[in-house]
Order: sequence, then C-alpha cells, then structure tokens
Amino acid sequence: MVVNHKGYASLVIPPDIKIVRRQDAPVGYDMIKVAYVARPKFINEKDGIFEGRVRSVHVPLERAIDIDNLLDFKMAECLIKTKTDNENN
Repeated sequence: MVVNHKGYASLVIPPDIKIVRRQDAPVGYDMIKVAYVARPKFINEKDGIFEGRVRSVHVPLERAIDIDNLLDFKMAECLIKTKTDNENN
C-alpha cells in the first residue's frame, strides 16, 4: 500500500481483476526479517537484497512475532504466558 500526498491509500500493484472480498484477493506474504543469507560478492555487486535469485522460508504465524515497540513486546509476553499456562494445565 502507498499513501499519496493527500493521505489516500492505494495498492502498490493493483490487481487485474476486481476484488470485492478478501477471500478473492491473491495470496500475499509479509516479509519477516529473520535472516538474510548472501555471499560477500553479491553484497558488493548488487544494489538490493531482491536482485538475483531470492528464496523464502515459511515462518509459522505463531513464531513470526515482530517486536518493534513496547506494545509488541507486551503481546509477545501474553502469548508466551498463555502457551506456558496451557502446557502446565
């Protein structure tokens, strides 16, 4: 999604078909920065991580917690507590 100078949002790559329901939207992925692996030559010669051949690794949602601020940390704490409580009962 991009936001223009007036604050209106639009898709970066608009679909070829009209999408009315979320279920009809194409599958999309979020980039979770777990790790990047590259040879030094690639880093020295390329301008970005997505040049060349790029592979991905599926990270299950429950292991894909991105902690960027205090609220994210609190949610992660809650999930860990819930999991621990469930394992102990």
